[in-house]
Amino acid sequence: MYKHEGQLIHQEHDEHGAIEIVETDGVRALHFGTDPRQSSMFMNAPDQLHSKYVRAMMAWLLFKEQPGNVLMIGVGGGLLSKYLLYQFPHCQIKAVEFRQAIVKIARRFFALPLDPRLKVKIADGAHYIKQQSQKMLEQHDLIIIDAFDDAGMADTMQGLNLFSACKTLLTDNGLLVINLWGTNKELFRQLSLEMGAVFNGRVLFLP
Repeated sequence: MYKHEGQLIHQEHDEHGAIEIVETDGVRALHFGTDPRQSSMFMNAPDQLHSKYVRAMMAWLLFKEQPGNVLMIGVGGGLLSKYLLYQFPHCQIKAVEFRQAIVKIARRFFALPLDPRLKVKIADGAHYIKQQSQKMLEQHDLIIIDAFDDAGMADTMQGLNLFSACKTLLTDNGLLVINLWGTNKELFRQLSLEMGAVFNGRVLFLP
C-alpha cells in the first residue's frame, strides 16, 4: 500500500488492483495504490471541479455552449459526469467504466447521483467505442476520454483505429476531448500525429 499524506478512509482491492480513498485538508481523493490522484473533490463543494486537469478538460466550452449527447470513457470518481449534470440540465450522458468497483466508489464516496440522464455501462472503453462505431446507432456531440490505470493512460485507449472510431461516433460539429496525462514524449508525439491525421490537423493541445 502506498503511504499517503492525509487520512485513509477506505481501501479495497478488485481483480485490477488497489482502490484507496484519502482525505487531506478538506479534499477527498481517489487513488489506485499509487501517489497520483485519479479524482479529487472539495468536501464542502462537491459539485465544483477541484482538479486543474479536469477544469482544463472543460475547455471544449470555448467551442460548444451546450452539450446534448455525451459519451464519457472512464468514470473515476464521477466528478466530471456530476458537474455536467449539474451545469447542463438537458444533457444526456453515457459513461463507460471498466471496473464495477469504481462506479460503486463514485456513488458512495463522491456523490455520483442516480440520475435518469446518466447511464453507466461496465465495459472496456476502447472495445465499446469500436463496437459502437460499427453499429452506428447513435452519434455524440461530445466524447470525453479520461481512462487511466495505476501507471497512466490505459494502453487500449491509444491508436489510430481508436481515434478513427471516435470520429465516426461524432456529429459533424462534435468534439473529442482526451486526457493525455502520464504519456512520455515519444508516445505523446505519436498520438499527436495520429490525432492530426484523423482530424485533419484540427487538434488543440493544452499544457
